[in-house]
Amino acid sequence: MLDNSDEFQPEHDAETVWAFDAAPRWMRIEAVSKIPDLLDRLTKQAEDATAKIRSRTDQASELAKVIGQVSVREDDWRAKLQSAMQETGLTFSADAIGRADVSLINGELKIKAPKSFQLDLGREEVTRALRHLSHPELPFQITFYQPSPNSAANGANDD
Repeated sequence: MLDNSDEFQPEHDAETVWAFDAAPRWMRIEAVSKIPDLLDRLTKQAEDATAKIRSRTDQASELAKVIGQVSVREDDWRAKLQSAMQETGLTFSADAIGRADVSLINGELKIKAPKSFQLDLGREEVTRALRHLSHPELPFQITFYQPSPNSAANGANDD
């Protein structure tokens, strides 16, 4: 028995692709009726792509927010200490901490300040500020350095 399905007919194995404007007229007329389906499929693909992009954008925004919060938490200690010192009347110490490098490393505050602020920024002033911030037990270390002559001109701190 012979199978008359299209897949076994050799004349249907070859496929010719035409540019729309180069196709025979009868094909163009047939193709026009397919345009709404094509537009629907393209619209659906665009909507799917937009949804994926929005999802990824939301994920990226959340990640950036978390990274920003971690960064602010670590870098915010200088501002917190400066504010606490101002609120407790330690004006000179607040100015000194404002010019220091302050970071929280392994649960310990590392304060690095120019040697010229050594009289204004001692253990007592930092302890008082930490108590005011409700962190009286937070360990800290203060290091003073002598800025090089170049750093004063550049505004940079040298080790």
